[in-house]
Amino acid sequence: MSPSHTRKIPVLPTIVTLIAVLILCGLGKWQLDRLAWKTDILTNLEKARQYDQQKTPLSSDTLKSVTSQTDFKAGFIEGRFHNDKETAVGPRTYRGIAGYHIITPFEMQDGTIILVNRGWVSEEYLPQSERREFLREGQTKVFGMARPSEKANRFTPDNKPNQNEWYHVDVAQIAKYNGFHDHDISPYIFYSEKLNKYYQGFPVPHDPTWAPENNHLGYALFWFTMAGVLLIIYYLRFLRKPKDA
Repeated sequence: MSPSHTRKIPVLPTIVTLIAVLILCGLGKWQLDRLAWKTDILTNLEKARQYDQQKTPLSSDTLKSVTSQTDFKAGFIEGRFHNDKETAVGPRTYRGIAGYHIITPFEMQDGTIILVNRGWVSEEYLPQSERREFLREGQTKVFGMARPSEKANRFTPDNKPNQNEWYHVDVAQIAKYNGFHDHDISPYIFYSEKLNKYYQGFPVPHDPTWAPENNHLGYALFWFTMAGVLLIIYYLRFLRKPKDA
């Protein structure tokens, strides 16, 4: 009769495996949270785009309902640009070409200032003198989408207002740089969108069909699968009883 085999559970590999599994499951849970957040964004984008931008005026009071990063309001704002106070934020790419987003203060009819992200320009068209024909003077309407100010991620450099170097849109910083008071400026950003597919001017307005990628379910499955694989390896290496000789 073959002798019975018992295997002693190794302490260090068990601890290391447990920590690794917890980390992998934590990454999976984080991706599931991101999935819920991104799904909320896509749902709200779809709802906002049900409104006809050319028939939906947006006032400063209407924009006060935009309170979170998943809120959007589609329509148009009416007023005039302060073209002398535009800010170039970059680098930003368009079709693989490096350039900048042009942020221009826009004075609405009730006096509220809102920053308008007018879109992308290449290095060549960064000076206003190279795109003067596309500047909009006087009373005008801007069509697009309003949403809260973007948040810089951990890899985004700090803005350098004293050197007029801008890497992300910080409403308070840009307002102060341009001499606006906090109570005069809206905390939201209005993204000018391209309604006419034949428009070839600069800045290039934002794509009205834009939507963020939502691959978080796949990422979550990957991390949970890695945790399962690690547990299987641990079982085969340390827990499975060897076959009798």
